[in-house]
Amino acid sequence: MSQKLIDVGTTFRRLRRLLELYPLLVIRTHSKWLQQMTNPASSVVPPVQDLTPGSQGHNLVLQVVSIAPTVEKKRYDGTTSRIAEAVLADETGCVTFTARNDQIDILKDGLVLVVRNSNADIFNGFMRLNVTQWGKLSLHPDGVASTPPPPPSVNTDNNISAVEYELVTVDDPEE
Repeated sequence: MSQKLIDVGTTFRRLRRLLELYPLLVIRTHSKWLQQMTNPASSVVPPVQDLTPGSQGHNLVLQVVSIAPTVEKKRYDGTTSRIAEAVLADETGCVTFTARNDQIDILKDGLVLVVRNSNADIFNGFMRLNVTQWGKLSLHPDGVASTPPPPPSVNTDNNISAVEYELVTVDDPEE
């Protein structure tokens, strides 16, 4: 069996065009990537109150409520990295967002942001939202048609980052 390099972008564009011309065409494949690319998830923006620790890939539209001072940390290679935390909120609650380097320049009180491809991680026992290396932080509106409108109001009473999480060992009842 020989191996062949293919241009994934061209292949994807051809496949997308086929699906546009023949919407009833059924393509069977074992490739999870191809299934995700040909049938992308709808742009459903989860509310802040539904974020759970360890969850990934969130696309959110949030308003900046407050910003903590920026801290500069020296890295092992001698360069410095800027880190700041900001509280972002929608109508269901608020969460602490960890911003790094260029992301800090975007943060201003009251601005509405679009957070794409973010993770809800645990840091020192508390949930933090951060953008992955493939994610993006931008001002609303960001020019994407599927981006929902900004939150009509913000709820700072339900701070999901104020809940402390602890990793515990649970005995299996079957043992």
